[in-house]
Amino acid sequence: MPVAVFRVGQTCYALHDVCSHEFARLSDGYQDEDVIECPLHQAQFDITTGKCLLEPAREDVASYPAKIEGLDVLVYI
Repeated sequence: MPVAVFRVGQTCYALHDVCSHEFARLSDGYQDEDVIECPLHQAQFDITTGKCLLEPAREDVASYPAKIEGLDVLVYI
C-alpha cells in the first residue's frame, strides 16, 4: 500500500499516496503548509485529515496515525 509522509511544523502525517481522482502520487505534489496538491489535476487535500478540499477529486484519501520516534517515522496502517 503506497503511503506518503508529510511534515507540518513538528508533526508528521501519513496519507494514502494515491489521489482519489486519478492515479497520481500525492508525494509528487506541491505542499503548502497543511495542504497537498495533486500533481496531475491540482485536486487538494488536507494533510492532517485526508479530507478533499478542491475538485476534481471528490473523495477523501485515507489518513493513518504517524509519529516521530527518535530518527524514525512510524506509520500505523
